[in-house]
Amino acid sequence: MKFWSRVWLKWKALALRIARVQTLVLLSLFYFTIFGLYALILRLLGRDLLDKKWPKNKSFWKNREKLTVDLESAKHQF
Repeated sequence: MKFWSRVWLKWKALALRIARVQTLVLLSLFYFTIFGLYALILRLLGRDLLDKKWPKNKSFWKNREKLTVDLESAKHQF
């Protein structure tokens, strides 16, 4: 019976190494597939989510809407 317990321990050590490699490969494929497709779609659509493109204006100022401050908007803030 000692023989089979040693075989079992060796098998568990080998299975752990195989699992680590398999996990690394599968997670890497998943990561690069998902984010690669997402980046490709955004590039094809011309989207710039990080706003890295050089502005066409002479200033970097971004206009924002004027907020109306009244009692009703103060009651419903969220």
